Amino acid sequence: MDPDVQGRFNFIAREYEATRRKFIPDFDTFYQSGIRFLQCGKPAPRVLDLGAGTGLYASKLLERFPRAEVTLIDFAGNMLDIARENFTGNPNVRFIQDDYSTHDFAGEKFDVVISALSIHHFDDDGKRAIYKKVFSLLNHDGEFLNADQIASPLAPMNRRYCDLLDEHVRTNASEADYRQFLTNIRLDRRSPILPQLDWLRAAGFGQADCIFQYICFAVMYARRRMSL
Repeated sequence: MDPDVQGRFNFIAREYEATRRKFIPDFDTFYQSGIRFLQCGKPAPRVLDLGAGTGLYASKLLERFPRAEVTLIDFAGNMLDIARENFTGNPNVRFIQDDYSTHDFAGEKFDVVISALSIHHFDDDGKRAIYKKVFSLLNHDGEFLNADQIASPLAPMNRRYCDLLDEHVRTNASEADYRQFLTNIRLDRRSPILPQLDWLRAAGFGQADCIFQYICFAVMYARRRMSL
């Protein structure tokens, strides 16, 4: 992943969670819809959170699966330091500081892989590679959630996405937070959703669909086997 992304998220680590509602329209649905959709019937699934940051998405998953064994991986050490604070006292949460796109998981398998607002920092080839890697990390019936930013393939629609997001942030954030938002989006490499669903299927997933979208925020779901 781009070292500029690493540096940026190390810099904003302490403010990260406080700005999420200001930067994400329909915050609660965005973070909760995928967790509710998961089909996993195991009471203590093994879960991997890619680009976990402060553990915000993992915390939503633990509300549904409080006995889950969760691995958080992120290459921004300052973000993981906050995650360690957030999960103090939970022995089922472990932390890896590394770039998940190149990290060797040494044959580990997971029941669920999740990621929120991270994979959009990769270009299209990088996204394809991540989806293939996720497929290889999942057990036979494993599931993948990617809650992320997307683009429209149509330029007028994409401009409208950007305008609506800018309006939301201007309305809800301070001037300092708005400046942070403008800096953050320079690092985005958003891709349209339909090609991403095709890349998931090409990686081997029997199912891939979008289960939530509001302007440029979407939740993609994929499962290794075909039947629900």
